[in-house]
Amino acid sequence: MRSGDTDWLGYAELGLTKGQGFEIVDIRYSRQFWDSLTIGSCSSEIQTSLEIWVLLRVTMLDEGSHKMKLLEIFFSSLLLSSPLLAQQVKFIDLTTAEQRVTLRYPSALPGQMGESGGGSIGDCGVDARQSRSLTVSLQSVTPRQFDPQRPMKAEFKILNTGRVLLELPVSPNLADLQPTDASETFSYASLALSVTPIEDRGAIGFVELYGRENVAGTMIMLKPGEWIQVEANVKFIVKPLHSGLLHVEGGYWLRRTTFHPAPGGYSTSAEGICLKSDPTAPIPIRNN
Repeated sequence: MRSGDTDWLGYAELGLTKGQGFEIVDIRYSRQFWDSLTIGSCSSEIQTSLEIWVLLRVTMLDEGSHKMKLLEIFFSSLLLSSPLLAQQVKFIDLTTAEQRVTLRYPSALPGQMGESGGGSIGDCGVDARQSRSLTVSLQSVTPRQFDPQRPMKAEFKILNTGRVLLELPVSPNLADLQPTDASETFSYASLALSVTPIEDRGAIGFVELYGRENVAGTMIMLKPGEWIQVEANVKFIVKPLHSGLLHVEGGYWLRRTTFHPAPGGYSTSAEGICLKSDPTAPIPIRNN
């Protein structure tokens, strides 16, 4: 901390758990933050889902003499304020261009009838102690008057609410992930972002993002507390049956799919990737 930084008392060196090791994060803090911190506990102002290393090393400035003091405060477990570390790391706009999702397969042989099909592994249970957690919330929807003839513009927040890194797909275009050889089998990840009325779970609209590990820029590593913002035009594939006031909420499903091309057709197999999720606030709309 430089002596000229009179607006700040000092900085904290925090060892964040990261795999088998840790990383040091240098954070300046104000007097208000320091006053809220007590040995062995944290105020609600500085709580979040990030676990940090057991040693919090804080360097303070003596404002009178600018003499440096070193304090070592040991915690068995500590939670750190999300405003200090959490941040948006990516914005994806799906409203400006049509997504390319059609995959290629070889032409059928003469006299051969092509066939297409698919299968999917069902949903899995979630252990409440699971360290992986992903929460998708709706930030806004327009219009608030449901119109079955036009898409609803939705803004999603994709937040890592767990304690470990999450690798997520972020490409709007599935077709860009396919190998040059249309006969080659390949696998990809997909993240569907959904809008569903609480009053009618059968009604749903969604968009999808795609990614493949060996295709640069299509996957992102999301640290705990980080999020992605997505804007999309969501069209309901199943319309709400209930009329009047509805409350829509965001949701998601995460899958790994393998595409098996064949002459004249293809088949797919998909595996659900189940993560823990936190509840989110719904948004009211009207369906007349």
